[in-house]
Formats: sequence, C-alpha cells, structure tokens
Amino acid sequence: MGVVNNDMGLDEFMDSSKQSNSSQKNVIQDESKIQNIISESDAIVLDYEARRGGYSCKCKCNQCGDTYRKGISRINRGDGKYCSPKCSQKSRKGVAQKNINIESTELYYIAGLVYGDGHLTHVERTGNYDVNFTNTSLTLIDSFKSSIEEIGGTVSITTHVRDNDNHSDCYTSKVSSLSLYNKIKDDFSSPSDVSNSCNSKTHKLKFIQGFYEAEGSVQKYRLRISQKDKEILDLLCEFIESEIGVTPVVREYGDDFYNLVIDGSLETKVFLNKINPVIKIGAKKDG
Repeated sequence: MGVVNNDMGLDEFMDSSKQSNSSQKNVIQDESKIQNIISESDAIVLDYEARRGGYSCKCKCNQCGDTYRKGISRINRGDGKYCSPKCSQKSRKGVAQKNINIESTELYYIAGLVYGDGHLTHVERTGNYDVNFTNTSLTLIDSFKSSIEEIGGTVSITTHVRDNDNHSDCYTSKVSSLSLYNKIKDDFSSPSDVSNSCNSKTHKLKFIQGFYEAEGSVQKYRLRISQKDKEILDLLCEFIESEIGVTPVVREYGDDFYNLVIDGSLETKVFLNKINPVIKIGAKKDG
C-alpha cells in the first residue's frame, strides 16, 4: 500500500503516480521476448506463467535438481540457474547432472541426433557445458528428451516462433552436463571418432537412427540423408551395408552438398523396419 505525503500538492502527487505506473509498465510482458530470454538463459526453465506483477518461471536447479520459482526479470539478469547461494558455490567445483550414464547404448542414438542437428556450447561466464539439439519436429524433440532422461539427465525445451508462414516453429532442447559434453566431443566430433566409437551392431544402428531422424527424408521409393560432410555419409554407407544389408550410394547435390540415397521401395522398407524411427516413417516427410 502506498503512502501519500500530506505536504505534496495534487499536481505533484499525480506526477508521482504516473511515474509509479510507468515503472510497472516496464515489467516484461511480451511473450516472444520471454521465450527469447528463456532460450538464451543458462537456467533450466521447465514452465512459466503470468502472475500478478509479471511472469513467473518454474526452474530446476542446475546443481541439486530441486525446483523453485523466479521472475522472468531475474532470469533475464542471469539469476535463475541455482536455487540457493550454496548450490551456486558448489557449481564452481563441477557441473550439474553428474549421474548421467554415458555408457548406455542410448547415448549412440543421442550422438546421432546431435551430430546431425545439434551443437555443443561452453559458457565460460557460468561454467555451463551444454548439449543442444534443434529441430522443427516436436515429436523428435520429445524423443531426444526421453533418451536423455533414460540415461539420467534433465532437458529444458524452448520454442522459437517464426513469423514467416513458410517455416515451421523451431524447438531447442538443452542438457547441461560436463560428462555428456565431453563424451560427445571426444567420441563423436568426426567420422573417424564415430567409426572408432560405434564398435557393435547396436551402437551403429542407434547412431544411424538418430542421424537419419535429424537429417533424412523419405518418399515411397527413395530415402535420402543429406549432409555437407561427405565423409560421414560414406561411413553411414558402410554401417548400413554391414548391419542392414542394403547398399546406399552417395551422390553430389549442388556445390559441396551430398545425399546418401537408398533407391527402391523394398530397400527403403528394409532400412526403416531395421532402425524403427520415431518420425519420417513413410511416404510423407515428418519434421
């Protein structure tokens, strides 16, 4: 409740009220701006909602995993990554999500997705090591999230709304984990790394599935996986021929761009039945 100064004139009181109202208008209310703030934040934001006085975010602590609420303005200032000063101090000695199982076979599916449509980031200011995956298919984003949760991690998902009607909205999922970051960086940064890491049939099929879902497309009689990196497509050809029994070819498409192609309805069906993708499963391309 405000207090009125009895010595203040009416005009002065009205001016004071206008200034107070003006400061309230500076509260962040634009939803697209809020989504951008969350996307660029180091905080794990699980959800947000409008409340009296502004938007409130439900966050998950990067250190201990507890949930808590912080205003969008605090998230915008970089204050939202931890639930307490104690967790913030602990984070300087390590990164959250230490219980991720980097030996799980599910890691090879995750690595295929990230190699195709993801990236790694290290934010020196905060000490965060992030594994990011971006796609227009929410089904695929949910599949990435489920796989991360299966190996013991936690994912934050943000939406990038596109004003152009010709483009679908885009989703980014992010997991902060030093162990997962290092595993993908060390074992899946190049075709030779992938070749050395995928040393069993299960590993190869999981990697193929993730890569195909990220970069592939399918029609009735033909399947494609597109990339600028011809070496990784050549390696995938080896994996597919040895583990699935189908012989793909790599064809140049334009300048510095290549397609791995599987021709024929039978060959396409054999490939899809073997890797069992969650999207791009038939004649109509999904995602």
